Amino acid sequence: MRVVFLILSIVISQFVFSQSNDFQVWSSLNLRYNVNDKSNVNIKQSLRTFQNSTYWRQSFTELTYAYKLNKQFKISAGYRYAFKNAIEFTYTKQRVFADMSYTKKIDNFAVKIRPRLQIDIVNLTDYYTSYVNREMLELSRKVNKTVGVYASTEVYFALPSHDLKPNYYGFFKYRLTGGVRINFSNSSSLKLFYRYQYEKFSLIENAYILGVTYKCEIN
Repeated sequence: MRVVFLILSIVISQFVFSQSNDFQVWSSLNLRYNVNDKSNVNIKQSLRTFQNSTYWRQSFTELTYAYKLNKQFKISAGYRYAFKNAIEFTYTKQRVFADMSYTKKIDNFAVKIRPRLQIDIVNLTDYYTSYVNREMLELSRKVNKTVGVYASTEVYFALPSHDLKPNYYGFFKYRLTGGVRINFSNSSSLKLFYRYQYEKFSLIENAYILGVTYKCEIN
């Protein structure tokens, strides 16, 4: 028991005392309206913390439209409006994005690939714009009718922009995520996950994240 307590103390100390490490909590509420069998509209409201979850870091509302081309391919586009907290002041950030996903199911397993292009517009003392390519790979398994598990990785690449210095181009962030999905009914589900995030040019280089997302569907 003492050994377990010592290990937990070391892990927690890494979060608390290292300026480049941070423990965060991400929470989201998703409301999805199924327009028909092929398309849906999704509204997400999210809140994220930082500084070892002592401050809110970001609150955003995101609207997404998705269209299923067939059983394997889906395209989507969306818009996000966010309030961000720098402790001394707050500012806003807007995002537009588009992506295409490919999902291959084999028995109870599924493989998903999703490339995304996004444009971020940040309003500080002035507006500046960044362009990002995100590549995501997810492996999932359906345990039973109620529970499923998944693991994913996502890599971020900054694209050339007149607002971005040349040495900031290319790879700058990746995420490793593992989680569980719980279906309460055909229209409601809960997702719990743990995520490690590395960000190259951020003061918070290593983020350790606990996340929860509740989704409700309206047909």
